[in-house]
Amino acid sequence: MLKEFLEKQLNEKRSQLENLTKAVVESDDKEERTKLKATEDKVREEIKETEQALQELEIQEQQEEKEQEERSKTATKEKRMKVLGTYHVGEGEAGGEEKREKEVKEKMEERGKALKEKRAITVSTSNLLTPKHTGTQLNDTFAPVSTLADKVTTETMQGGESYDEAYVKSYGTGGITEEGKAYTDAEPEFDYASMTKVKITAYAELSEETKKLPNIDYAGKVQNACEIAVKKKLVQQIIAGTGTKQLTGIFASPKAIDSAKDIEIEEIGVNTLNTIVFSYGGDEDVEMNAGLILNKKTLKKFSEVRKANGDLAYKIDVKSKTIDTIPYEIVSNVKDFDTAANGEFIMAYGDLNAYKVPVFSDLEIKEDESYKFKEGMISYRASVFVGGNVVKQDGFLRVKKKSS
Repeated sequence: MLKEFLEKQLNEKRSQLENLTKAVVESDDKEERTKLKATEDKVREEIKETEQALQELEIQEQQEEKEQEERSKTATKEKRMKVLGTYHVGEGEAGGEEKREKEVKEKMEERGKALKEKRAITVSTSNLLTPKHTGTQLNDTFAPVSTLADKVTTETMQGGESYDEAYVKSYGTGGITEEGKAYTDAEPEFDYASMTKVKITAYAELSEETKKLPNIDYAGKVQNACEIAVKKKLVQQIIAGTGTKQLTGIFASPKAIDSAKDIEIEEIGVNTLNTIVFSYGGDEDVEMNAGLILNKKTLKKFSEVRKANGDLAYKIDVKSKTIDTIPYEIVSNVKDFDTAANGEFIMAYGDLNAYKVPVFSDLEIKEDESYKFKEGMISYRASVFVGGNVVKQDGFLRVKKKSS
């Protein structure tokens, strides 16, 4: 306790002062007496400060005791008044609490008698049930959509119908040429990725009563839900769009990806990540601007892999979203390792900028109160025109599950 500490400190200082005063009297050395007196003055000041602190603490404790007493009186009074109110006694009268307490006693006796005689009694529900108040915020759920859509490349193409983007497939190699001979052909090979406009839509309904609830932006949440729904479909298309009246997904058949370079794995083991990283890219370097796209359950399997000595094989940082410093994106549309059939894609590794989404229109959200006017429902619809394709040669390495 602070008070006990201060009292102990004060006693020690007083004892110290007494010894210093005695030492000053007994000392014959002038210089020593000067030093002792200086220390004596300092200790006196410390005693004064401690005494003042104790006094302030006592005043504070007295004030707190007084406030506690007042709170106790108020609580007792409120409790008594609640009982009086429960039995509807003396409401609106100025006859004082004594009269009301007497009436309460009579009322309780009357109810006790009624119960003994097996007659029903009535108790105010306003005191039986605690009122339920509506909060002023609308709690959200867990992350509803993958962040993959925010990581790929987007480009605004307002009003267009389609978009083609060229990319380099390969570079030629120069040669040694003798005098008078023809130059060595070393032309780079080009190709292009086509992206056709696709309409992604979402629809939601909300009752007019819900929208009118105070202080909660339900309508705003529904509009946001439409945006999320559109984005979820976009992520699904980036992964698995067929390319026919859809985006061309990474796991479909993009021209820019050579399916012969797909790899297969039998298990998630200690060397799996190394195999993926070193299988990606060209022969001249290890590409570093790449990340892993996988299901959350597959990520969990990485976290469970152990080395021969029992140590964890991979360091997974969920805050920075990395596996051994390799970035990852969780996408629920990707099959997880355990449930995937043999030959199905379970992961992709690559530069997320290698996938492009041309946006042919703004995301439009409309509210309509006339469609279901009779039912009192408000309709919301959202739409956006986009395209999508891989725009870099072998921009992604695709990983399949292999039969063990």
